[in-house]
Amino acid sequence: MVVCFAFQEVSFRGGAAYFLLIGFLQTCCWHCEEASHPLRQPAAFQERRLSMQASMENSALLTEIADKALLNYDIEVVSKQLIRHNENLLWRVTDHIGNNFALRIHMPKHGGFIGFQQRKTFIESELMWLQALRTDTDIEVQEPITNKAKELVSFITDESIQQSIACTLLTWVDGEVFSQDDPAAMELTVKMGALQQTLHAHSQKWVPPAGFRRLIYDETTIVQACDNLGKGIQSGIIGNDDYRIVCDVTKLICSLFANTPKTKASWGLVHADFLSGNLLIREGQLIPIDFSLSGWAYYLLDPAICLCNLKKHLRKAFIAGYGLQLTEERLYFIEALALYIILVAASRQINNIVWKSWFEKRFPVITGEFCQKLQRHVSFIYDI
Repeated sequence: MVVCFAFQEVSFRGGAAYFLLIGFLQTCCWHCEEASHPLRQPAAFQERRLSMQASMENSALLTEIADKALLNYDIEVVSKQLIRHNENLLWRVTDHIGNNFALRIHMPKHGGFIGFQQRKTFIESELMWLQALRTDTDIEVQEPITNKAKELVSFITDESIQQSIACTLLTWVDGEVFSQDDPAAMELTVKMGALQQTLHAHSQKWVPPAGFRRLIYDETTIVQACDNLGKGIQSGIIGNDDYRIVCDVTKLICSLFANTPKTKASWGLVHADFLSGNLLIREGQLIPIDFSLSGWAYYLLDPAICLCNLKKHLRKAFIAGYGLQLTEERLYFIEALALYIILVAASRQINNIVWKSWFEKRFPVITGEFCQKLQRHVSFIYDI
């Protein structure tokens, strides 16, 4: 997935794109309905993570694990192809009659991905929402395939990493990845907004089954992120003035959250990763994929992600497609959510030496420009 967060004409590309994608949400210390994910992992957890990462470099092992996973399903496999390995292993699997499937092995490449995405209840809940969307709406989403035991999540055991690994199977979706440089980008962006609004409309009406568990995107996350960013002062990659601004903006965001009621109209299930790389185009229609970060949040979190991701000239088209009535107050809240995302993402890379240069060059821009604009009530995403 390729992400471009472009505030006004300042573009967060390349490294920052990966940074936002990875930190934002996949690996963050997002707390959930069952338990929190602390920023400091226990020593035993770290040891298991290192063992897992070493195993990830063994391609023969990855193939063996995929073969074990496929034994859980009633399909006659003809071929399989490893597509990527990030938060999980994704294989494209073809059966004997030409049907294609997406096999996800919930075994992350990096230790930072370990967490809720390996928990059965969270994976099941993601797939439950997909099932409901297929039943209740005209949105085309992947169909979860149950295993031989008629369960949505399978588990296999691999001695080399000494743990049980979750696996899921879904139908494969063919299509071209949405590009903002497409000649039809304006029209597609209108459809993007409409699609997102349809997802939210379904969320408002749908009653999740008992035991449904997903992430919760609220004040706790940004407070944890702010605390973690404080480590950057000790290592010298964040200045005292920048961190002071982060703390002030964190308080501001928490205040906004505290004064924004979580009603049925404002708060519910969101996709939380509604980016160009997670939208496929087929016959002029958009197909959303990758609901692995979906969770409970203000609905405006999704538009905040999209408006940051979209180039400036496309943002109005998205707003029109969604039917978003932008008041100054609502736009301010969206921009606060945008900074919420960025700061939490940054917090997850604070100890990563690879990002030292990024922090030194880019973080002062985030604090000195965007954070201070939010404090002064100056828009940095969209002009009404």
